[in-house]
Amino acid sequence: EHRGRMVKPFSRTFIPARVEDNPILMATGYMDQLDSLPEPLRSMFRDGSFTAGHEDDVWQVIPTEWVKAAQARWTPDGDAGLPMDSMGVDVARGGKDKTVIGRRHRDWYAPLLAYPGSATPDGPSAAALVVSALRDSAPVHVDIIGPGGSVHDHLDGNGVHSVPVNGSAESLLTDRSGQLRFTNKRAELYWRFRESLDPQYGSRVKLPPDR
Repeated sequence: EHRGRMVKPFSRTFIPARVEDNPILMATGYMDQLDSLPEPLRSMFRDGSFTAGHEDDVWQVIPTEWVKAAQARWTPDGDAGLPMDSMGVDVARGGKDKTVIGRRHRDWYAPLLAYPGSATPDGPSAAALVVSALRDSAPVHVDIIGPGGSVHDHLDGNGVHSVPVNGSAESLLTDRSGQLRFTNKRAELYWRFRESLDPQYGSRVKLPPDR
């Protein structure tokens, strides 16, 4: 209302506020739900601090400092020979892309193995590289979108514990808070790796110094 006459507004004004400023929400237990969210969402929605976490790109899933901290914990000795407990494989068939093999020994990650696509023109050739790097009968997680399907079939047919990974598949899990669902398996895997690097929960992940 302006001078006794109703005026239709054509702009909006943002009034920053905290959850405590809204007694109706406070009475619903909403504050407890916000407290269980991961950062920076907790600060954004609980405290109204929408600049939280903006040191990196706003869409960056894993904070750069968490990665640097994990790299600072890394040593080349492989934590004195811990057994390999998981392997991840991203397959390229020819072309300029690379076939990449990641190896994990509990909290310690070995340097990535990368091969030109020309070295893996088909499933059997890529599977041979996987077998040569495999230790301790660790499960092999293969990206089966594209040429990875052939690699998975070849490994599985030869008695290797191969786990097919389809990033576009449905995710049935939630984040650590139990409140956030994932659009697909790819989003779930990225976020769960983020959680494994979270210093608030005492992360012990050790990543090699690799860009």
